[in-house]
Amino acid sequence: MHFPKLIIVMLLFIAVNGARCYASSGFNPNTPDYISVTSGQWKVAFVGRRLCRGDCKSTWELVFQVTNLIARTNHQLVLSTGMAQVDRAYIISGNRALLLGKANGDVDQAAIVNLQSHSVSRAFLCYSPEISPSLRYLAFVYFFPPHGTPDNLTSNVYGLLDMESATTNNTGPEAFIYSNPAIGAIPMYPAQNYANHTAVSLVPSGSSLVHRKVSLFTWVNDSVQFTDEVGTVRMLVIVNFGSGMNNLRVRTKVVHQG
Repeated sequence: MHFPKLIIVMLLFIAVNGARCYASSGFNPNTPDYISVTSGQWKVAFVGRRLCRGDCKSTWELVFQVTNLIARTNHQLVLSTGMAQVDRAYIISGNRALLLGKANGDVDQAAIVNLQSHSVSRAFLCYSPEISPSLRYLAFVYFFPPHGTPDNLTSNVYGLLDMESATTNNTGPEAFIYSNPAIGAIPMYPAQNYANHTAVSLVPSGSSLVHRKVSLFTWVNDSVQFTDEVGTVRMLVIVNFGSGMNNLRVRTKVVHQG
């Protein structure tokens, strides 16, 4: 299959043998990293971006080459969900890939793509997405406007997505998901959000007691942990998902106060 010459000279190409690939940090969509990831029968390579040719969420769309190493076939996959820059790529279960990148300099996007049909299963905006070492779970901060604007104190809600759940394999009429509940993740913290299964902030408007993430997501066995700050109190949050997504066990510990 012939691919259009999107970029004549590639400034940087990163290739790895394994299920994951990382690009450099920062937001530089005009000078992208040409990441490539290979695992098992699949290879996914970013080949460039082009002006939107159809129904896109932004001016640009990202183009990938999907190679079936067993069948020795190449196909084009076009991401038109508003991702301006791809930073990381992972081959995950079910002949799929997870693409993590940026919609702009502030907001991230996650996209799950089907490598057999060369299509996007779902994509959504978020903050700070991190995949588990098993390549099954994705932890992130939910996006909801006007989250993060200088004059707004919107409180964080933390989500956990099982990418092997049935919902992540369903491709609806609209791949881009606007509604946070439709992502299919569990709002794992704060406790009130988990109890009510609510993926938007429940902190009253104008309150200074908002939740802020002040550490990376880290993974230990069947747990994900991070540090959350409310006012002058920093809390280590440990979420264990070993008993299933419907039975999360959440523990907290004060690590700094005052």
